[in-house]
Amino acid sequence: MARPIVASSQAVDGIEPCATLLEWTADASDVVAKLVVKLLREPASPSLGETLRAHVCTYYSWNQNLAQVEAILEGEAPVDSPDVERAHELR
Repeated sequence: MARPIVASSQAVDGIEPCATLLEWTADASDVVAKLVVKLLREPASPSLGETLRAHVCTYYSWNQNLAQVEAILEGEAPVDSPDVERAHELR
């Protein structure tokens, strides 16, 4: 884990934006190839992968997401909250 990635915009769609992630996001095959070659020729510092992993863990941890669900179920989330609206859409 904590490895740098090159991803398409579809792959990162729905992930909270992060400047570091966007630097390694591309859709055109030639740009993807250039980014992959760049990683192979100049391996990224370990901090790049760690930064991206920390970002995902911050926004997508079980504890955080379950706390949001609990707030919705307990009626503690504002009614106009995007989380509440999304929960109603999923019903």
